[in-house]
Amino acid sequence: MNSRGPTPAVPAPGPEPVALLGPVVVGVGRSAASHGAVTWAADEAARTGRALRLVAVLE
Repeated sequence: MNSRGPTPAVPAPGPEPVALLGPVVVGVGRSAASHGAVTWAADEAARTGRALRLVAVLE
């Protein structure tokens, strides 16, 4: 505590709590960029233990 009041607590740095994060969501299409995005999203979901949701739009 100082003369201005209590000192706020600062959380220690570290990874974000995975339980508070939702699934990794990625759009799926026919382009090479889409393929790269899906690959990244799958790796991210596996790395963080989160669910993977693929979204495709049909016109």
